[in-house]
Amino acid sequence: MSEGPNPTPGRSPLNQRFGRLVAHARWSLWWEEAWPRLWLPFAIVLLFFTLSWLGLWLDASPLWRTIGLGLFAAAFLLSVWPLFRLRMPNRTRALDRLDRETGLTHGPARVLDDTLALGTADPGTKALWALHRKRAEDAVGTMRVGLPQPNMAKRDRYALRAAGRLALVTSAF
Repeated sequence: MSEGPNPTPGRSPLNQRFGRLVAHARWSLWWEEAWPRLWLPFAIVLLFFTLSWLGLWLDASPLWRTIGLGLFAAAFLLSVWPLFRLRMPNRTRALDRLDRETGLTHGPARVLDDTLALGTADPGTKALWALHRKRAEDAVGTMRVGLPQPNMAKRDRYALRAAGRLALVTSAF
């Protein structure tokens, strides 16, 4: 596999569009992995504000306030830890996502990122490869990257994330 797409040499419009599509696919994949990991720290902050606005800290002694704040800080720091292991998805995963969302069976994104390995001296092989690449290049115009889908409904079946936001809003009033 080559470093980048090679539909045409240089920075052709096709090459630029394909590069933007791959970058968008990588960011979409990153967000799909990041949002479920971001939700727990967000929920801890929501809980802290909810309890604060309900007046929990007003009735507690200074020692218990310090302990409570320390527990919330520790919980927040522990919940942020998975974010440090989060990495940008590689180009291969982005190409797979593009191919999956394009819906074409011949995988045009992977074709554009590939080169002919064998048969470079054979004119028939070169012609077939050129036709295959031409079809892939034509497909770039129809490629789209959908919005990220972190699938939180599957991870949070009881919609507890909505309960946290509801509790925050009601405690504010």
